Amino acid sequence: MAITAGDEIKASEVNAEFNKKVNNTGNETIAGIKTFSSIPVLPASNPTTDNEAARKKYVDDKMIISFSDGVIYAAVDEERTADLAKNDVWEKVREIQVLNAGSGITIKVDLLNGGGSTYNAQIYINGSPFGSSQTDNNSTYTTKTFTGISFVANDYVQLYLRVPSGNRGMGRRNFRIYGQFATASATR
Repeated sequence: MAITAGDEIKASEVNAEFNKKVNNTGNETIAGIKTFSSIPVLPASNPTTDNEAARKKYVDDKMIISFSDGVIYAAVDEERTADLAKNDVWEKVREIQVLNAGSGITIKVDLLNGGGSTYNAQIYINGSPFGSSQTDNNSTYTTKTFTGISFVANDYVQLYLRVPSGNRGMGRRNFRIYGQFATASATR
């Protein structure tokens, strides 16, 4: 509705125009497709009911697992420095609950030594070590591969790291599980 000088304005027309606008506060239903020129900023709170918008961080933290051709793949970890006590004790840094049994599973993770001394990585199943630990002192990211891993439905597959005393820490990224599953499903 365009208004120019001298136009007669009816209250009903003004009200109709106001009813088309989105208010800053209050509950409203907005119809039609809306295109944003920039990404909307959402409140810092997490969604609690269906159909609520979710922030990227919330989704990254919750939805880290994807599937392709029967392979479970968890690799949405961003690069992170492990926040470890650096006291030569095994500490859990990643955990995934796998809802289906699997055998002959391969797990890979990229690790970075940030301090110049040797670190250790170990896969655990339900809090118990599985297979052999991997050791390295590489100052660039190196992929560590653990093979021949088996678990039953609802097991927790965990990554533990051990950093010697005095080390500046280590980085980890891309914790992923590969294997054939009858029905691939998992949760964080």
